[in-house]
Amino acid sequence: RLNPVFFFDDAKHCIWMNRSGGQFLDLEEHELEEAETRLKKEFGSFHPGLAEWKDHLTIEQNGEKRYIELTKQPIIDSRRKMDGFYVHIHDLTNERRAAEQKLFTARHDQLTGLFNRDYLYERTKELLAENPEEAYLIITAEITDLKVINDLYGNAFGDRALKFAAEWLRGNEHLSNSVYGRLGGD
Repeated sequence: RLNPVFFFDDAKHCIWMNRSGGQFLDLEEHELEEAETRLKKEFGSFHPGLAEWKDHLTIEQNGEKRYIELTKQPIIDSRRKMDGFYVHIHDLTNERRAAEQKLFTARHDQLTGLFNRDYLYERTKELLAENPEEAYLIITAEITDLKVINDLYGNAFGDRALKFAAEWLRGNEHLSNSVYGRLGGD
């Protein structure tokens, strides 16, 4: 899918948009005045004092959060005079979600969704550095003989026990200000 593109003349009126631009604004390609109105409402006046700029924005579209990169570039004529500009909208939502998913996967235990060992240590260090005067309580817990449980009842049963413990931690309101994770892999 192509990115939305809008062309403006030197009077800052929208004179053309591609099909993706119309789809982005839920307009027909000939509805240029309405496109101009909606773009200004959504993004402001495109920094009229600047010939070119780039900005990253978070917008709400059809009830969904979208991450976009908005670029304005001048159109220069043969006499080196600015004859207008175009605005290019690059939807970064899928890339942003993929990056967030990779980051989540790198920081969390795959089975339980709790912080993994490395990230738990990192977050604990950050918390201690941010609030050095605060009193802390560190608790460790172990599901005793998990290997035996896995051997007797199967790994699926042991996995359910770990997931249950993780859900209990996440759902316990007394632990809402806590940092917790899974240290082991057994």
